[in-house]
Amino acid sequence: MIKTYQFQPDTGLIITASPKKTAQPGGLTWTDIEKPDNQETNVLREVFDFHPLAVEDCINMRQRAKLDDYKDYFFVVLHWAADHSTGSRIEVRELGIFVGHNYIVTFHRDEIGPVSSVRDRIEKTPELLSRGIDYILYLIIDAVIDDYFPILDRVDDDFSSVESQLLGSPGTADFNDLFKLRRALVDIRKILSPHREMINALIRHEGLLIKEENRVFYLDVYDHLMRIFDFLDTYRDLISGSQEIYLTAVSNKMNEVMKTLTVIATIVLPLTLISSIYGMNFRFMPELGWRYGYFWALGLMLVTAGGLVYYFWRKKWF
Repeated sequence: MIKTYQFQPDTGLIITASPKKTAQPGGLTWTDIEKPDNQETNVLREVFDFHPLAVEDCINMRQRAKLDDYKDYFFVVLHWAADHSTGSRIEVRELGIFVGHNYIVTFHRDEIGPVSSVRDRIEKTPELLSRGIDYILYLIIDAVIDDYFPILDRVDDDFSSVESQLLGSPGTADFNDLFKLRRALVDIRKILSPHREMINALIRHEGLLIKEENRVFYLDVYDHLMRIFDFLDTYRDLISGSQEIYLTAVSNKMNEVMKTLTVIATIVLPLTLISSIYGMNFRFMPELGWRYGYFWALGLMLVTAGGLVYYFWRKKWF
């Protein structure tokens, strides 16, 4: 599906379904190509005459976020997190953007939420196009980056839930949840690291495509990225600390079990020794013929066990 927005200060916004590269003097054009078939994909070559390498990157859709400068236009690749769940691998959709002096082309094989939201804003407020193509690019990038904040909120909520469980009665499931959260943080960092380089390159670019008055908006997006990375670093440390707390709690619990077993074994050991001695069937053992030998052995065992219990109680082992 192709949707083209043509804006002229005197005539306003015109929406068509045909791609168009050039605009009249003072005008701007945005062509959005969504879920294209082969014919619509060929528009990149036949209508816009983009570089074959850039077109190939759009078709393959396995690129890292980047900024390529082709002199007369930019080629930008963004990654949008389509799935805000942290329980599994984050679903990422790729967005290719061509930015010229008075036109912008967005290409994506799946629906991209930020692109749709910016299109809706343009249709409601066409005057936004009058601020320049670089401003439209900012709106798209800003919407893509801001969609990572709901994922971070989900990480925060999930971590709070797991943390409360760890402080109570931790289990193996809680430890697995920590690993899932940590994996989500690693995925987000892996996705967003190239975006930081790309946006920094846009800010520092000395060409004419990024106007000086709009450069501050890109600084704002960069600030959002830095907030995300600060969050990732903070929660990486918190999750690592929680994993250590879990392992320490498990170790302490095991130590308590071992201490209990040690106390029981220490009490039973002398009783076993006494019963073993009097269980030997030697003919001339004095106590074998004693009338009260049996009660003597039981009493000795009880006194020994009671003494050990009292000793361990004084030592506060239980």
